[in-house]
Amino acid sequence: MSLNGEPEHEDITLTLGADFVLDLKVPASDPIPLGSEVRLAIYPKGKKNTLISIADWPAVVEPTKASWRVQSEQADLIPDRAHYRIYISYPETPTLDLVWYVGDVFRDQ
Repeated sequence: MSLNGEPEHEDITLTLGADFVLDLKVPASDPIPLGSEVRLAIYPKGKKNTLISIADWPAVVEPTKASWRVQSEQADLIPDRAHYRIYISYPETPTLDLVWYVGDVFRDQ
């Protein structure tokens, strides 16, 4: 995982009726700075170059991980082959906003 270079590419699979759960861990020796914000933004199929998301899920951020627990009622609305980006915003002046992960969203059912 790289928090200061090219984003990691990883696809996500969602299953109909199942909650979305994701934990992104970082080494304790390189923790996420206090006050950082992490969010997962989902974009429509075929719209990799847009900033208009169809869903935006904030993470619970701890020093060694960013976590998501999204209920199936929200996750089930995401279409197959949508795209996502995970952004991390560091509390610097000015803020430093980076893309941490990118990928496609696939539906298992």
